Amino acid sequence: MDDSQEIIDTLRDFNVWRMYRNALPLDQLILTGLVLIGAVVIVAALIRCLGNGSRSGLLSTLGLVALLAGLLSAAYDGWTLLDTARMTHVTRFVVVLPSVLETMCVFGLGWLVWTIAALGNAGARQPVSFKD
Repeated sequence: MDDSQEIIDTLRDFNVWRMYRNALPLDQLILTGLVLIGAVVIVAALIRCLGNGSRSGLLSTLGLVALLAGLLSAAYDGWTLLDTARMTHVTRFVVVLPSVLETMCVFGLGWLVWTIAALGNAGARQPVSFKD
């Protein structure tokens, strides 16, 4: 079996739940946190949109936290992946592909939560400023 067929098989067999179970404990914690933050962001965005209120500091903060958590986790995973591949002399992409997919999922989830938070604040009026 050549590498391209192995890559296709790996992508076809990719399962988010299996990826979560096989992830490092730190990644499991970050993924769980991102899912919980995402749920809070969706509820806060719906409340803000239905209430036609001003910009939500909660949405902005949680969106930024999710984006940074996803970015830092992906950077850490990528660094760990490269370091492990260097130490074990793994040169085939097929071997590290599941870890690359995990890294992409962590970053993608953080980016998705940030996007939902940004869209939740889109069109909101700015808070009233009491400057002289």
